[in-house]
Amino acid sequence: MFISSPCLYTYAVNAFRLTEGSVRDLPPDENWAIPAIVFAAASLEAFANELGEEAVDIVGRSGAPTDGRLSRWAELFQALEENHAPTLNKIRAAKRFLTGVPFDESRAPFQEVRHLFDLRNGLMHLRPVEQIELRDGQFIVVNESKLLAASRERHLTIDPPPKREPWFWHLRTDRAARWACNTASSIVHEIRTGAMDTELRLHLETFIEQQFQPLPER
Repeated sequence: MFISSPCLYTYAVNAFRLTEGSVRDLPPDENWAIPAIVFAAASLEAFANELGEEAVDIVGRSGAPTDGRLSRWAELFQALEENHAPTLNKIRAAKRFLTGVPFDESRAPFQEVRHLFDLRNGLMHLRPVEQIELRDGQFIVVNESKLLAASRERHLTIDPPPKREPWFWHLRTDRAARWACNTASSIVHEIRTGAMDTELRLHLETFIEQQFQPLPER
């Protein structure tokens, strides 16, 4: 099985590096924060699918694996696939079934990955959600995107904000790019660490353990 999640994560990291001008001595270009967000989310989507497909393959080869967690995860993954479940549901299920401990959905990293996928979906399905009005000589954003408000709370947006631009332009920061990569990294390694005693160990050691490394904070 071809494993694509580390490649996609590398794309996200390289996009982040472009926001700092650290790739081939190019000047910083924070427009690359948007691809970093998209590819970080894509890497998690691939990771969840690879975990599922690998489990299904192991169960199919062994017939009756001794690892009950793996069997239950493989069965649930197939059901999620048949029902076109969103990636976040697969990530939630993988954590619960492979590690035996669910995410605490009230805190990081789950709250961060939820916002990451909200941003990715917002970028992929853009809608005119903002209204700009001129008041007292200044342009004011009315009915601001909820995605933008949540991103501002995380200090991911441009300060001061750009005028009369779509909401995603506010996310053109190296902070947003780093946050997206580190969110993907934290989710992958939290699941990987808890699932290392399953029959997925070889897959996790070979393809994942040295990948998805977090980016240091400045």
